[in-house]
Amino acid sequence: MSFYNWVKSLEIINTPEGNLVRDIQDDPQFPKDLDSWEKLSNYLPYDEKIQETAKNLFQSYLADKRHHK
Repeated sequence: MSFYNWVKSLEIINTPEGNLVRDIQDDPQFPKDLDSWEKLSNYLPYDEKIQETAKNLFQSYLADKRHHK
């Protein structure tokens, strides 16, 4: 499952990660084939809080992906 599809499957909750999930789900320009932390980091604004939240979210995606192999 791609990162984008994984994010689309998530429920939006009231946390920094949930806010980022909502932003990604609402972004029609978000790259659907994004497959690396580097690409995600480069796509998002360079803001320390956003980058840290995105890194946590991407690590959760990788862990979930490994778990479902």
